[in-house]
Amino acid sequence: MPFLGLYLIAKKDADDGTKVSGWVLLIVGIILYGIIGAHAGG
Repeated sequence: MPFLGLYLIAKKDADDGTKVSGWVLLIVGIILYGIIGAHAGG
């Protein structure tokens, strides 16, 4: 999910809605990876 978010943010022909969606995917993906990593490691 974070990689798709980065792609949407970095896309040259992206409009504002696409960039916002990219940021949301990036932030939610990083949070989910952190939660999953904390539970898997502990």
